[in-house]
Amino acid sequence: MQYAHVIGGQVAAYPYDIGMLRDDHPNTSFPADPALSILSEFGVVGVASNAKPPAQAGSVVEEGQPALINGIWQQTWVSRLMTAAEIKATVPLSVTPLQIRKALRQIGIKAQVDQYLATLAEDVVEEWEYATEVLRDNPTLLTASAALGMTEAQADDLFRLAATK
Repeated sequence: MQYAHVIGGQVAAYPYDIGMLRDDHPNTSFPADPALSILSEFGVVGVASNAKPPAQAGSVVEEGQPALINGIWQQTWVSRLMTAAEIKATVPLSVTPLQIRKALRQIGIKAQVDQYLATLAEDVVEEWEYATEVLRDNPTLLTASAALGMTEAQADDLFRLAATK
């Protein structure tokens, strides 16, 4: 069971454990596994667990402070939008050549990419044709996406899409 330390009806500390209770009350002897009735004398309450709800796209679900609901202290969950760093962290570092080609086809720019590749040096085209993985930070990819008018966010979205293929 999880515990919270409640003072004046407000959560003062969560999570809270028996070691913390002993630290807060060094002159008090507690049994190894104190009953809730003993804990409640020191403002410690049991917190009922609730299932974590799924996060919506672009959001994160985090544990909130326990809340007293219908006389029972319960675990709560809070949804918030992802930060820019969290969104960036969802971009795969690499995908397979097949995945990237399927994603390019799905968003309708595979032909444009092929036309762009036809303008490049043979060794650069060979790198694209025979690569075993496509890295998100590959200089050729960065140049190509910029030449095709893609923003960094659109290129990130392309890699996220490719990872699903």
